[in-house]
Amino acid sequence: MVSIFHKMKPEQLYEHYNSTNEQQKEFLAKRDRFTIYLLLTVVIYALFISYPQILTEAADAYAKDALKFNGTLINFSVLNTGLIYLLLWLLMQYYQICLTIEKWYDYLYRLEDKLSSQYFDISREGKFYTDGYPIMKNLVNFLYTWVLPLGFTSMSIVRVCRLLKSGAYSWIDIVGLLLIAMLSLLYFSDRNLRWGYLNSKTHNSLGFWKRVAGFIRIDVKESEEHV
Repeated sequence: MVSIFHKMKPEQLYEHYNSTNEQQKEFLAKRDRFTIYLLLTVVIYALFISYPQILTEAADAYAKDALKFNGTLINFSVLNTGLIYLLLWLLMQYYQICLTIEKWYDYLYRLEDKLSSQYFDISREGKFYTDGYPIMKNLVNFLYTWVLPLGFTSMSIVRVCRLLKSGAYSWIDIVGLLLIAMLSLLYFSDRNLRWGYLNSKTHNSLGFWKRVAGFIRIDVKESEEHV
C-alpha cells in the first residue's frame, strides 16, 4: 500500500489521508463497543461460575417466557458452553480490531511523513499517537496489551484444570477455553514480542541483554517492521 504514495498527487494523497483518518475513527468506535461487550460477558461468566444454579434458572425462565415454552430450554451445560464460545467470538473480534488499529496508526504515520515532505504542515494522528505518549496512557496500554490477554490466558487454563480435576466437563468446553488461551497468547505475542531481536545475526551490534530488552515491548512506539 505504501508503494502507491509515489503515484499520487499531493492533493490526492491528502484526500486519502483524510479518508484513512475517518476509517480509523470507525475502527476506534468499533473497538470501544467490543470492549464493553467483552467486559459485560466476562462479568456474566464470572457470576455464572460463582452462582451457576441461580443464573441457569434465570436464563431458562427468561427463555421460556420469551418463547412461551413450558419445558426446560437452558441447563447448566448449554449456558456454560454458550458463554465460553460467546467470549471466544468477542475476543476474536476485539483482538482483530486492535491489531488493525495499530497497523493503521503506523500507516497514518507514513502518510504524514510523505505529506510533510511535500510541504504539508501535518502531524496529527500517527506521529502524535507514537510520540510523547503520556505515562497514564502507557499504563492503560499496558493493561490492554499485557494484563488483558495474559489474564484471559490464565483464566482459561485455570478453568480447564478445574474442569478436568472435577471430572464433570465437556470436551467442547475444554476446546473453547484452550482456543481462548491460544488466541490471547498469539495476540500478546503480536503486540509485545519482537522476535527479530533474538536473532544475533540481524542485531550483531547489540549485546544479549540489549536484544532481550528490545524483544519485549512495553511502551507505545512506532512498530518496527524491519526487525
